[in-house]
Amino acid sequence: RGKEVISQIYARLVTRGHEIYLARLDNQIVGGIVIQVHGQPSVNVSALLASPTSWFTALHALGLREFIAQVSDTTKLKTAASRVAPHDYILALYVDRPHRKQGIAQQLVDVAIRSSVSRRNPIAVDTNLSNLGARRLYERAGFTEHYRTSRSVLLMHSFE
Repeated sequence: RGKEVISQIYARLVTRGHEIYLARLDNQIVGGIVIQVHGQPSVNVSALLASPTSWFTALHALGLREFIAQVSDTTKLKTAASRVAPHDYILALYVDRPHRKQGIAQQLVDVAIRSSVSRRNPIAVDTNLSNLGARRLYERAGFTEHYRTSRSVLLMHSFE
């Protein structure tokens, strides 16, 4: 939805007690991970509706049918996640393209797991079924499939 909108949402998460870890190389940020910490206030609807034009841009780029399908899929995943034990949630993981395949994503996921384990919380993440690289990354880190839609998968990692 655009770097500025996402930055606003993530800034609100941090001020509400959620965590963002950044990967830096040579004083340059090359990646990051955002963890929604269980028990902390989530971002309210007004933050998600920030910059409504970005929603229109997404709708235009995807088309109405695909946009509705993605919203529906996300709703199913969030509903499934709400039915499991209280947990932290990886909201976003990103590594700049030139720095991929160097273990940075694995390090960020490991930090997220350690952070959640320190609170004795399991941690969850969702990803598209077609994103084989992300699925392999999370499975190598000990995540297992908890729920699946026709498009996405919810993965859980327990501290036990």
